[in-house]
Amino acid sequence: MYERADAVVIPSLREAFSITLLEAMASGCPVVASRVGGMKEIIEDGQNGVLVGGKPSDFADALLRVLSDPDLSEELGQSARKAAGKYRPRKIAERVEGVYRNVASEEYSEVEEGKAGL
Repeated sequence: MYERADAVVIPSLREAFSITLLEAMASGCPVVASRVGGMKEIIEDGQNGVLVGGKPSDFADALLRVLSDPDLSEELGQSARKAAGKYRPRKIAERVEGVYRNVASEEYSEVEEGKAGL
């Protein structure tokens, strides 16, 4: 579905982590999204998508800019596809595992050094 779209607009007021955003990006579709929550962490404004404020006119202006400039649209889509790869389930699992290993290693070191509050 996203492959056939000229752009995807995500006008969320709140968004912790948008699967819709990642699906659109992974398909290479340019995205115009609200500057909220996880979207502002994933999208690099003007690089792999466009972030806007919450006013309808902000979305309209950004969407017109993306749709009227085929080169920009293509660049955003290609960069979005590349950026979405960082959020594949396996990549996320590897990062979470790394965090757990670091925390466990630090706690183990503190126990051995007698610094742990046990």
